[in-house]
Amino acid sequence: MLRTVNRKRLDKARAKRDAKRRAEQRRATDVRASARAPLDRSQIEALAGFTPRDGTRLGVILGGSRFEGSSGALCTLDVLDLDQAAFAAPGQIAALSLEERVKAAMPGLRRLTLKFLPHGMAINPSRPAESAWFEKWGPGAAYLDVAAGSVLGTIAALPGHHFYGHGAFSPDASRLFVVETNLETRDGVISVRDPSDGFKSLGEFPSFGKKPHDCVLLRDEGLLAVTNGGGPLGSDDSGNVSFIEVESGRLVEQLIVSDVRRNAGHVALDAKRNLAMVSAPREGLSPSELGGVTLRAAGKQRWTHVNQPPEVTQRMLGESLSVCIDVATDTAWVTNPTGDLLSAWRLRDNALVRSQDLPAARGVCLSLDQSMLCVSHAEGAELALLAPDTGALLSLQPLALRVFGGSHLYAWAYPGQ
Repeated sequence: MLRTVNRKRLDKARAKRDAKRRAEQRRATDVRASARAPLDRSQIEALAGFTPRDGTRLGVILGGSRFEGSSGALCTLDVLDLDQAAFAAPGQIAALSLEERVKAAMPGLRRLTLKFLPHGMAINPSRPAESAWFEKWGPGAAYLDVAAGSVLGTIAALPGHHFYGHGAFSPDASRLFVVETNLETRDGVISVRDPSDGFKSLGEFPSFGKKPHDCVLLRDEGLLAVTNGGGPLGSDDSGNVSFIEVESGRLVEQLIVSDVRRNAGHVALDAKRNLAMVSAPREGLSPSELGGVTLRAAGKQRWTHVNQPPEVTQRMLGESLSVCIDVATDTAWVTNPTGDLLSAWRLRDNALVRSQDLPAARGVCLSLDQSMLCVSHAEGAELALLAPDTGALLSLQPLALRVFGGSHLYAWAYPGQ
């Protein structure tokens, strides 16, 4: 009798395992099917603003990394061409030794060595192979030819100032607007640089707040949207997003962060003018307190700090770091490294679309053809590819590892000849 019972238990367990395996296979098929139709060539060109080289579909993912070694820190700009990269199923990747995986991951991957950790990128619209990169809260900035893998020059901060990671070129590439902070007063300024003359300063205008960080140029309106982190907790200098007319330096609109315990960090805006802004704990608070996300749908005057559902928003510990908008669904994707959280929010009604565990989720962007969501994650710094409509892990993943350990990811393409 005991032998019969055990046989029944074994058969039941085997059937359960087989059913689970079949379900996983169906999900893998469903994930491939759920990946939306990629943009066509003309749509990719319109999105990029230039003509990529032949064969471009997924595009190139860019982001910074920092490695600590016995001889000091090594900072790199990681350049992964997804159209050339090696892919495998997660189970196959897990079976590889570290040496095997590093060797197999070489196709499509390059690293440019820099003297600082590159944080934010500003592409030159007239020369899309070239871009300016800035250090987060420091003096480092450089102008790179990413296609050639070379440093063309450095950019010096204004006297008594530091960069805080971001900048934007004017549409005609005649000016570069750079976010800087006065080290003594913490007042923010936007320096206006001349790309034709070693990025010398042509002047400056205020950011209309303390400790500015991110900026996005709204080309049609001639406005620069700037996030100002704000002063310490208890001060009157709350975080804000300021919309500044670049020709006059005039403040056109300012959105104040309503929660005094949070700052203004990174911001994403799309062509419709949907807005998503992520926050970290205000200066003076523990870095493990709550961050969050604030949303404003296109056409609305007010913005809303999201606080529902609490089982998700209470997991947004520390800095809500990176944000991007999926224009196909008007959805904002947000990462929280400390909370091991990736979440998606519908802009029209501020509702949660989905949330999922992802260890140390950091940078997030869509592939150039908008068919994949790219997220850097894990302590060892890896790149995960997800279906943007479901959030599910795609059946094939890049072999590249120890890449994109910094804050952001950017989709780009090698320009055509």
